[in-house]
Amino acid sequence: MKVPPREHRVLSHIGHLYEKRTASPVLESISRLIAAGRLSSGKVRVRLIGTTSVRELPNHEFLDRAQSEGWLDLVTERIPQREALQIARSSDGLLLLQPQSTTQVPGKLFEYLQIGRPILAFVPPDSPSERLLQRSGVPYRSVYPVSTPEAIDDAVADFFDLPSAPVAPNAWFEEQFNAENQTRILDSILRSLHNCQMLTSSSIPALRYVRPR
Repeated sequence: MKVPPREHRVLSHIGHLYEKRTASPVLESISRLIAAGRLSSGKVRVRLIGTTSVRELPNHEFLDRAQSEGWLDLVTERIPQREALQIARSSDGLLLLQPQSTTQVPGKLFEYLQIGRPILAFVPPDSPSERLLQRSGVPYRSVYPVSTPEAIDDAVADFFDLPSAPVAPNAWFEEQFNAENQTRILDSILRSLHNCQMLTSSSIPALRYVRPR
């Protein structure tokens, strides 16, 4: 899906923000970059769509200012899956928020990678999400919870310089996460377990019931 003609670049996150899945560091970075003249408020648009906990966003004064400046759109309600997918595909970039976990890979990341737009990932360093991004072949930039504001700003500014054209995931991703391949692997595992169970059962001597005298 082609990005519609427009003067600004759209970075979208579609989904619920909860339990430390916060957008605040990224939004605060964009605000600093605009104030410093490194980004133009007329050239950037961040769309956060989905129900949101107030703890995972900056304060109301910040949000009101960002919306009045024109670079932040908030839609705090659920939208149909088909509409969400259309918004993601028509965005210039996609925002991944998973700073709270060093073990989980959100299902959203697999959807993002199949869309192929550049991904701005707020994740722990060397987390499973970041390792998947590194190997996928899809353009991305990482922002770390442990980074300084200056380092976050540099990563975010660099992200907005990436081309927005979609890039298909590479052969490694297709091999690892193709549903047909995974089904064959699962079938092989189940058959192996079944054969092992049959072998174990056949090696157990038959027990004969003897009536007590």
